[in-house]
Amino acid sequence: MLRLDVDERTGNLPYGIPKDNPFVDKQEVRPEIWALGLRNPWGFSFDSKGGELWLADVGQDIWEEINLIKKGANYGWSDHDGPRASTFHLQPFLPDQKYEEPVFAYTHAEGISVTGGFMYRGQRLPQLQGCYIYADWAAAWSGPCAMIRTRNR
Repeated sequence: MLRLDVDERTGNLPYGIPKDNPFVDKQEVRPEIWALGLRNPWGFSFDSKGGELWLADVGQDIWEEINLIKKGANYGWSDHDGPRASTFHLQPFLPDQKYEEPVFAYTHAEGISVTGGFMYRGQRLPQLQGCYIYADWAAAWSGPCAMIRTRNR
């Protein structure tokens, strides 16, 4: 995931790189990067209450996942597929990495393509307050949507 400043320029780039990006001073990672290890981000949203960035990441063969994006975090793709180590390659691309676990993951027995959602902050359905509501493009469960009840949100 990239983080750019469209109102400034850095060097010859047509955009600016915020000075507080986590990899600004790291030679092995481009300075535009905010978070690593995402496979196919498919919809993200900011929580209007706390400002956190929530992201649905479409998986490969087995897992779909929901992530709470943190500055400089590595979400593991392709060393991990969802919450488990992958079998795509025998050794990690970057050694000694700490991976951020998904907030929620489900297998293709339940759905095949997670679609991002929103943290509910409405007044009409108080029982949904603080729930991240998302859908799957072809869910196997009975309804088109599901929700994650987040703690202390």
